[in-house]
Amino acid sequence: MKVDITNLRNIKSMTFEIPDGKVSLLTGSSGSGKSSIAVAINGEFDSDDARAGTDPSTMKVTTSSDRLSVKTFNVDTERRLYADELSSGVYAIVMANDDEYENAKSEFEHSVKKIKSYEDALVERRAKINTLFSSTKTAFKNDGDFTKRSMIGSARSALLNSPSQRIELIQNAGGKYLTWLIDGVSFSQWRDEKTCPFCLSNTVSQERIDYLDVVTDTTETKGFDYIPTIESSLRAAGVDFGDLYDSEEFASAAKQVAALNAECQAIDALLAFLHATSFDLRENTNLLDSVDPSNKAYQQFKGLDAAIRTAQGSSTRVKRAFGEMRGAFCRIVQTNQKKINDYLRRFDIPYSFKILNMSVESQEANYLLVHNDSSSDHDFRKKLSYGERNVIALIFFLLQPMNTEDLIIIDDPVSSYDEYRREQIYKLIIDQDWTNTVLLLSHDHVFAKYALFHYRESKRQQELNRSLSSFDEHVLKRTGEVLYLVNENGFASTKRISVDDYDTMTNHILNRLRTSDLSYYQQVINLRLFYECSRNKQDDKYIYGYLSAILHAPKADDFEQYKQLVLSSLSQYGQNEADLRDSIEERTGVLLSPLDEVTKQDIDNREGFLLIENIAALREIEENKEVKAEMSDLVHMNAALVYCLNPYKFYSCSRRLLAEIDYFTHESQA
Repeated sequence: MKVDITNLRNIKSMTFEIPDGKVSLLTGSSGSGKSSIAVAINGEFDSDDARAGTDPSTMKVTTSSDRLSVKTFNVDTERRLYADELSSGVYAIVMANDDEYENAKSEFEHSVKKIKSYEDALVERRAKINTLFSSTKTAFKNDGDFTKRSMIGSARSALLNSPSQRIELIQNAGGKYLTWLIDGVSFSQWRDEKTCPFCLSNTVSQERIDYLDVVTDTTETKGFDYIPTIESSLRAAGVDFGDLYDSEEFASAAKQVAALNAECQAIDALLAFLHATSFDLRENTNLLDSVDPSNKAYQQFKGLDAAIRTAQGSSTRVKRAFGEMRGAFCRIVQTNQKKINDYLRRFDIPYSFKILNMSVESQEANYLLVHNDSSSDHDFRKKLSYGERNVIALIFFLLQPMNTEDLIIIDDPVSSYDEYRREQIYKLIIDQDWTNTVLLLSHDHVFAKYALFHYRESKRQQELNRSLSSFDEHVLKRTGEVLYLVNENGFASTKRISVDDYDTMTNHILNRLRTSDLSYYQQVINLRLFYECSRNKQDDKYIYGYLSAILHAPKADDFEQYKQLVLSSLSQYGQNEADLRDSIEERTGVLLSPLDEVTKQDIDNREGFLLIENIAALREIEENKEVKAEMSDLVHMNAALVYCLNPYKFYSCSRRLLAEIDYFTHESQA
């Protein structure tokens, strides 16, 4: 798709092109014209959108497609999709076989009532296991093993790493006795003379000495102290165990405790089903399907497994009957409520969508947004943060029906979200099963970074003939252009961003310093930027000061006198220029000319300067305090990222600062 824009808002002239059927990204600083492009493509502009100072009749937008259907996600769409009263009258139900549905529903509710009779016993069993876990500080790693901080993990480690003599001593005398022995052998009398520090006897037998060397060679005394607590906790939980000072017996008991974790998950799954605010299968299609009646956790409750199987059978009938009745559920939500709630969990939003009520007569469905930790149906829609509302509205937008010819514009969807969730938003967008052309606009570089990095990784997997995930396949198939928008006095254009444009700031600077035709003052500017990134190091402070002094040279009335003052100042601090220049060359590969050989012309020469170099140079003579403050913020890296987009290619500064640079450039050329 190609778009030509003339005199629209802050764009005087621009030609913009993105590939069809791909997800393309356009990033750039605020005010560069991203939203103007969205307005141009949408066609939603009038005479008031003409560029300031131009005749509205000169405003023109042409696209390569005469019939362009556009769907846009922006601030207005967000407000419309996420209203304070989230209800919809877009619901259609076709009553196909009402009798079969009602009969199956009645059978299902009877089965649920049978399962609910076991609820108290399930809750009691869950509480008993919780008490065991709590009293033994039991926690599990991702692989299901015990963490080292848990009592069982600590005790197991102590047993496995102890000789039989130490275990026997602990079993007979206790952990405190072992600690006492360890304290004793740490005294210098024992280490140097083998004299008992407590009774001062120096006639300890060699056999006793050897024994003490074996049993005290450990720091894992706490693990042994936990064993009595573990024993009492296991006993209270009804777990069978033998001698816990025997490593094999302990392993057997630990295995049983680990199995209790799986039992808890099974009990929780069934309790989640029982605690659901409603058993309307339009909402909770998988709550009971996820429960396995053959699970051992249910076998200890006589008749529970049979009740679960009966309910599952009848729920299947209900779903089949309801499937014949159901039409569109909601224009946005449709039948994907579970998918929406999965997305909410993915973004760590602790709420779920639930149906409040529905009316066959009026064909309406109303919804609630309830907190996952609440057992009531209290509606929390007005309590969400702006970022949460934003992402929920985006989810709604992405799930609404799209025609294949629709061009989709997503304008700045990352407001109020951290970088991890921004990556999730990018994955959410790229992973949609669309064939549409998508344009993603953002002032934040994060989308460009993730698009390029994920494409490189997916491409690498493909080249290595490795199995590709569905996400990898979407990335390879759907990633289009990744572009940076530049707007210079209304003349807008794009630059293609590559993955190599992302690197550490120091590497960006070093790459610039390797440019062969840099002037002396350009070298100084970039070296100062380099040491700005590492000036916290003690060894760099004199180099930083030396480069800063040269950077300030344009303000000097007498340049020759100023050079001598700089060199004299170095001597006062016990430094000499040659050593500093050698150190700079060793770190960066740049050998600066001695200051004595530098002329005023070398300092004043601005030929070939890039924008960030011009900013650093002009900062020294800038008189406007606000402009100078912005310059200082860039030069001192106050807002720089450790891993950032190349600032030599892609600038991000105010139009006021650009105007200042443009004015100075024209003045110097004149």
